[in-house]
Amino acid sequence: MSIKYGFIGCGYNCVPWIEQSMRSMLNQEYKNFRIICMDAQSSDGTYEKLLNYQNNYPDIVSVHRNTERKYQVENTMLAAKMAEDCDVLITVDLDDYLANSNVLNKLNEVYSDPNVWMTYGSYCHFPYQDVSHLYHDYPENVKYAGSFKEYGKWLSSHLRTFKRKLFLNIQDKDLKNAEGNYIDMAGDTAFMYPMLEMARERTRFISDILYVYNRTNPLSEDRVNIKKQEAAAAEIKLKPINKRIESL
Repeated sequence: MSIKYGFIGCGYNCVPWIEQSMRSMLNQEYKNFRIICMDAQSSDGTYEKLLNYQNNYPDIVSVHRNTERKYQVENTMLAAKMAEDCDVLITVDLDDYLANSNVLNKLNEVYSDPNVWMTYGSYCHFPYQDVSHLYHDYPENVKYAGSFKEYGKWLSSHLRTFKRKLFLNIQDKDLKNAEGNYIDMAGDTAFMYPMLEMARERTRFISDILYVYNRTNPLSEDRVNIKKQEAAAAEIKLKPINKRIESL
């Protein structure tokens, strides 16, 4: 059966990089996909540029603009709920881009195994810096125990992909802070840790570089408020481990 992929593109004031990001998704050789773009109330014309893509590719691209400022976690959840026709979801920040046109072909190889529920991998920076040597698979004993938060290193990095059904099993409390608001920093850890814990040995590391992370954006979290990002990540790691899911 042909797998349908859903790219979730979240962005805020991404005009300088929108075209490269969108083109990297639209130019995939494997064509069974759609792109759901979430604009977080941009003020630089990002939303208008995204609407142009929606108008030019109405069967592939859909654009949604926040009525109030939302962040990665909440926007990803909203997009996942919209992607009812998709089997596997892929997160792409709209200031970043895919490394080549064969990304979906590679994912198809991996997801041909029904025991794969999610993947993570290696990436490079722009301007170019290969950081793939920093990432590897989690040890088997960590996967078996679901002790990803206790492991000394965060490894579940770009490219992040997961079955939609798995994502929708995340409990709302895992995505919110102590005040009951959706987490607005370190969002990737907020939704990846619960899925890792639920999937465990059904996770896969992909060593191929599939993603390019843009280091030129001054609005990146680690540049805006690194201390707040670190505090949010620490709070997320204190959340209880999710039970392993036996089937989706």
